[in-house]
Amino acid sequence: MVRSLIAAICLAFALPAFAQVPATGQAPVAPKGIKLPPQTKPPSNRWLEDADSDADRFRKLEIYLRGFDQPMLEVGQRYLALYDAIKDRNWGLADYQWDKVKLTINGGLMKRPARTRNAESIFLDVAWPAMDKAIKSKDEARIREQFGAVRETCMECHEKEKVPFMNESPLFRTTAGFPR
Repeated sequence: MVRSLIAAICLAFALPAFAQVPATGQAPVAPKGIKLPPQTKPPSNRWLEDADSDADRFRKLEIYLRGFDQPMLEVGQRYLALYDAIKDRNWGLADYQWDKVKLTINGGLMKRPARTRNAESIFLDVAWPAMDKAIKSKDEARIREQFGAVRETCMECHEKEKVPFMNESPLFRTTAGFPR
């Protein structure tokens, strides 16, 4: 996801010739589904450069980057990759994915600071360091046990954040236990 963001920014600024899409024969129009800042230039593939001011460019980036949902999508992917790394006994990969979970959550909290209290008190200050120590121990039984605790902690945080429906996702069914 981060790579696609960087690619989009590079295409918008550094590589404008490659940012062109094949002509459709239709005039470009701004989407009705989002409230973009008004601009004097017509919409084009140079969506950031077309904005009338830096403030409008930043607003477009805020719209594009959205809120906490995109970081949590990445957290879910990395959580599943962590689960697979544990199944494979690949402690280096588990450590890598676990570090990225923390980085991604903190990035999301920057965008949605109202979620910080629960994320820190329930997850980042308690569950994250406990799992980190377990991974670094390379003790498989300890890691598997701690992963179960992490799963429960994630679900608790979802409850506190009033998104309990997240706990009914395939992600949590898949990671409910480790096959032997």
